[in-house]
Amino acid sequence: MLSLPVAMRGAGLAPYVVGITLAGVLNAYTFFLLGWCCEALGGLCRFPFQGFAKSKCAPFDVTGASSFGELWAKCFGQQNAWIADITVLANNSMACLAYCVLIGDFFSKALTGLLPDYPLLHGRGADLVLVGFCLLVPLSLMKDLAPLRYASMAGLVATAYVFLMLLKDAVGSARWGAEGPLASNISPFRLDFFQALALFGSAFMAHYNAPKFYAQLQDRSVPKFAVLVCAAFGLALVVFVVFGMCGFALFGYEAEGNILKNYGFGPEVMLAWLSMGFSVAFTYPLVFSGFRDSFASLRRAQFFFCWERQPDQH
Repeated sequence: MLSLPVAMRGAGLAPYVVGITLAGVLNAYTFFLLGWCCEALGGLCRFPFQGFAKSKCAPFDVTGASSFGELWAKCFGQQNAWIADITVLANNSMACLAYCVLIGDFFSKALTGLLPDYPLLHGRGADLVLVGFCLLVPLSLMKDLAPLRYASMAGLVATAYVFLMLLKDAVGSARWGAEGPLASNISPFRLDFFQALALFGSAFMAHYNAPKFYAQLQDRSVPKFAVLVCAAFGLALVVFVVFGMCGFALFGYEAEGNILKNYGFGPEVMLAWLSMGFSVAFTYPLVFSGFRDSFASLRRAQFFFCWERQPDQH
């Protein structure tokens, strides 16, 4: 989210709004489609375009799927289900690594400003170890995603603080008139739009846990899942559009890849850095959950032991 003002700068106002809206709609539909596929494997469901709200789907049971590997096995066969697991494993391992880098950056920056008299907390490594032992390890060991809803809520509150801080500053200080940066960057048609497309795609990334989300949804049904997906992705889309516009209107073409770098070192800004650190830390277990499930699935299939010596044939 913090990089979206740069996407606005590169793409222009009209391409930004259109591009991120299309990305949001496409990601919402594919996220919903994964849940629908899991339900369809447990019973008879009509295709989404054929009025799923009126269809009677069998409740989720053991014949359905609750992970990408299981979903792939049901659709294409068990013999190559490792393809889905390897894909999720690779994606989420890189995501976990990126999250660790962000956690180290955010916490070291915040604690340097908020606690200048404690130099031991100013290093990325020390902060990452501290957060890892206190938050990442305990939360990541939870097998069920349900208890993580409280951590997710805390992460949303932390993100909301940063959003509201930027919104307040933009309303009070940004140039919204004809001389402002938005008016001069409506539809430039630059090649930087393709850089913005990469940010659009990653902004809505949550699909690695879609089967598990649906499997653990209380009183689950396809219509209920559709409503939740539309509400979640719709709210995210509004926040992303407003955040990108406000960040670019406030800082113009000087907007940094991390918009917090455009601010100074005041206490409210340091709290914003700390908030984003907690937001990433509380999201980490959801990413790790997909990594863990895929690794466990590959281990059960003895994928990692395929080089073991086969018994002699006589």
